[in-house]
Amino acid sequence: MLYLLVGFVVWAGCATTHKNENRSVSISTAEEPTSRLFGIAVGPSSQDYSEALKDSAEAGSQIFEIPQQWREYELAENRQLLAMLNRLVPSQSLKAVLALNPLDTSHNQIPDSLRELPYDAPEMIESFTKFVDSTFERLPDVEILSVAVGNEVDILLGDGEEDWASYTRFFEQARLHIRKTRPQLPVGVKITYDGLHKYPERSRRLIEKSDLVMLTYYPIDADRVRPVEAVSSDLKWLCENFPKKRIQLNELGYPSSAALGSSEQIQADFAKQALEAWDGLPQIELMNFVWLNEMTPTTVKQLKSEFAEDAPIVNFLSTLGLRDHHGKPKPAFLRLVAEWKKRR
Repeated sequence: MLYLLVGFVVWAGCATTHKNENRSVSISTAEEPTSRLFGIAVGPSSQDYSEALKDSAEAGSQIFEIPQQWREYELAENRQLLAMLNRLVPSQSLKAVLALNPLDTSHNQIPDSLRELPYDAPEMIESFTKFVDSTFERLPDVEILSVAVGNEVDILLGDGEEDWASYTRFFEQARLHIRKTRPQLPVGVKITYDGLHKYPERSRRLIEKSDLVMLTYYPIDADRVRPVEAVSSDLKWLCENFPKKRIQLNELGYPSSAALGSSEQIQADFAKQALEAWDGLPQIELMNFVWLNEMTPTTVKQLKSEFAEDAPIVNFLSTLGLRDHHGKPKPAFLRLVAEWKKRR
């Protein structure tokens, strides 16, 4: 799903120490025991951003995800955002996962001057590495724990065999560049859970070049949610198919829309089912629940004008929040926070 705002994520894994400037991080392999960290993503709402950040941390979030769109990184607004995050993230004792996006869901974030080139063109790789270095330089006080090179890239890569191959070669070069200066910083690519099934061989080849599996997970088929009981089998399948990789669920969520066959109670059941499934799957080190708050009525109105009044995508996005847009808890928020508190 396209990030509408930066979000909290979960991270776990402690084995070896990695130096990132003056800060250290930890990495574990699939065979090693790991602790778990939990997060609730901050999304579009009427709540003040810094207050939402604080609320999420108080609810148990420990990690923050910082998405950066390649084509926007030189904009003044983006510089201001990073300066703000460089203060806010450490102030809440949060660590960060950095998402550096050439592709973000259905949006191509490559600068216009490079967009017609193959992903693995030398000019493309050279420019991206400058973007990488600049972003790290703007976050000197943030402890970076992992890097994603692209968000839900399977959506734009689609059926193009050569596009997948070219992006995989591009990713290999980007990963090598990051690891030269941060040799133990894990680097991956975010793919949708559905993309693993739709493009099994292509996605597997890309993941094989990654240090970890990074996924988004929303159990919904077209215009209907899947039963919450599917969570356990879905996550077991994931671990069985990538037994030697640590796994991050960088986004997971479940709408409460009745039009999609859900409800606020079913959404709460999903939160509980996800944590219970996680209990038996230590290979999964990260869960990021989307979002803290629902969208504002103004944002929902904009979505309806872009799609349709009762379009499934509108019903999906507008009811993902765990609280209403004013910050009033829905049953899913209360259940999720209570269940996580038992596990901390």
